[in-house]
Order: sequence, then C-alpha cells, then structure tokens
Amino acid sequence: MANPPTVLITGAGRGIGHACAKRFVDSGYTVIVHYNKSKEQALTLPAAIHIQADLSSYDEVSKMFKDIHAIVGGVDILVNCAGISEAEFFDKITLTQWQRVLDTNLSGTFWVTQEASRHMLSQKSGKIINISSVFGLTGASMESHYAAAKAGIIGLTKSLAQELGPSNIAVNCIAPGAVDTDMLSRLSPKDKQHLIDSIPLKRLAAPGEIADLALFLSSPLASYITGQTISISGGWG
Repeated sequence: MANPPTVLITGAGRGIGHACAKRFVDSGYTVIVHYNKSKEQALTLPAAIHIQADLSSYDEVSKMFKDIHAIVGGVDILVNCAGISEAEFFDKITLTQWQRVLDTNLSGTFWVTQEASRHMLSQKSGKIINISSVFGLTGASMESHYAAAKAGIIGLTKSLAQELGPSNIAVNCIAPGAVDTDMLSRLSPKDKQHLIDSIPLKRLAAPGEIADLALFLSSPLASYITGQTISISGGWG
C-alpha cells in the first residue's frame, strides 16, 4: 500500500490552521504541523509531526525545510495558513507594522511555497492551498496593510497555477470571511454582533468549515481545479 501523502500546514497552532491539521490527521494524511508561538495548542495533535519556525525569516524557513527533508523527504501538499492581522488607520501605519504584516502574511507564504514546490516539481505532482481573506478581494478600512498582503497571495496563487500547472501541481486560494477565531478577539461584543448582522447567513464561519474546503481542494475530487480563489464568507463582502 502506498504511503499517505505528506501535508505541511503552516500556522497550525491555532485558528484555521489548527482546524486544517485536525481534518488532515483524521483523514489519514501524514501531517506536519508548523507553529511559531502556539506550541501548546500545536502539541494537542500528537499524531502529527511538529516543527517551529518564524516564517517572516527566510533563514528560518530554509532551516525548517532542511528538517522536513530529513524527516519525511518532502511535502506533497501545502496549506499556507500562517498569518497575522492588526487594525490601524492608514496614515498611522508604521514601517515596522507594514513590514511585520507583509513579511508574515505574504513573504512567508512566498518562501514556504518556493521551498515546498521544489519537491513537487521533482515528482511532477502536488497541491498548494493558500489562505487569503475576503479582504484581499474587497479591501478593508483600517486594514490596508493586511488587505494588501492578502491580495498579494491571490496574485501569487494565479501566477503559480500557470507556471506550475504543466508539472501537474494545482494551486488554489481560499478567501474566508469572518471566522470564529481569536483574530476577532479585539472586537467588543457589540461590534461582533454588528459584524454578524452584516453577514447574509447571520453567523460567523467555524474554522472547520474552512478546513473542509482545504481538504476538498487537496483531494482527487478537485483534480481539475487550479488558479481559483474561492470565497467562503456566508455571502459577506
């Protein structure tokens, strides 16, 4: 019997990434759980391989893949979930804030994907799923740096789908709307309810609903889907 595919999920210590890791573990994949600071939650998935790295650092990404190659040889499926969010008026965004959000959300996705794709290219197969945001499609007041990074992920997805497609590597993007994770913790109960009221389905998404889509895009059922950005937002945005 063939070995199960190996999937690397970044930002799997919490939120959408953690939900994705659980789905893939439960589905029998060999799962590499990446985390940066959320070690305790990452370790709640004992069936997975755990690896720590700051993805905003090219050197740490490079070291992470050296470790991955030593452990499993390479990655068959990549789910890029790692990201940070912060709110600030556009004219108040500092150089440090801009670089922190872009380095983690966009540059980190770029470096991880570049490293993972080399093994996929050598075996002429692979799946890459990038987690963007509905804000990458619509923009977002007071989150221009976050929206810019997430829009960049969509552009990266479309470009790589064209470039890697001849090597049988599918690249797709998920653009979640409002998801019930700690990214919304800065909202007051009143603001959170106002957000929910603005969503046509009148609720937040559960992280597992995003994970279900990532699992589908990684499966043979999605074998002819590439270059797509799928909004899963309850009709919001």
